[in-house]
Amino acid sequence: LTAPCGSCGPGYPSPLAAMNGPREKIIYVPCILTGTGTQQPDYLATVDVDPNSPCYCQVIHRLPMPYLNDELHHSGWNACSSCFGDTAKKRNRLILPSLGSSRLYVVDTGTEPRAPRLYKVYLTHPSPTHCHGLRMDTPPPHTCPHTQRRGVCGCGVRVKKAIDSDSRSLSGG
Repeated sequence: LTAPCGSCGPGYPSPLAAMNGPREKIIYVPCILTGTGTQQPDYLATVDVDPNSPCYCQVIHRLPMPYLNDELHHSGWNACSSCFGDTAKKRNRLILPSLGSSRLYVVDTGTEPRAPRLYKVYLTHPSPTHCHGLRMDTPPPHTCPHTQRRGVCGCGVRVKKAIDSDSRSLSGG
């Protein structure tokens, strides 16, 4: 999840450093039940991927979302790798947008990584969200303070003004 460095921020300074870093011990997998007829909400599965663990390749935790028909989409972190040099940032919140609703889930993975819990739910615009587009009729794309790129990045997900006004809590504070 993060580099083992006491004076670094989250992530790695480069993709090569990430590839050479320690192997992940757990992964988070969005599990979509929308459209299966089960009438149960989607959930986030925590999977043990440590080959030395007795639970290797097993789902060790399920975090159900509170609503039906969200169709969780692929996720991102509250702090991107461009924050590597910023010790004030933590990669402790997983951002889960929904395709089938206007909800965006923020999951606390920092308190108990093996059993994450729901931190906050944001309602975006009435339009469904999608991937990096996060269609919300927002103002023109911002410039990321970390990468100096315009558009949406891992540290600058724009969900109306809610995330902007709540940025301190999302960045780990």
